Amino acid sequence: MWFPIAVSTPSVPEGLGISHDASPRGILFASGVQLEIGATVTIKFRLNKTSPEQVATGKVVRVEVNDDDPTGMWPNRLALVFETPLLGVESIPPKL
Repeated sequence: MWFPIAVSTPSVPEGLGISHDASPRGILFASGVQLEIGATVTIKFRLNKTSPEQVATGKVVRVEVNDDDPTGMWPNRLALVFETPLLGVESIPPKL
């Protein structure tokens, strides 16, 4: 399962991403946004059309090339650990 993500930082006020997998404690996503390890990021997303919008802030703990799309729209893969776990969000398995 994947879902779109709005990504924002003080230096990148409007970015986009696509989830790869997520849990209440963090998320792995692909994005065109380039961030450094340690950057503070706020993300917004909905698990589906009828679910409430989730907002989470966290720190980037991993940055790598997205081997699935290295020269396309989503060339970066980023792992984010949330400052506060998201309650009510079940773990979402990686997409196949």
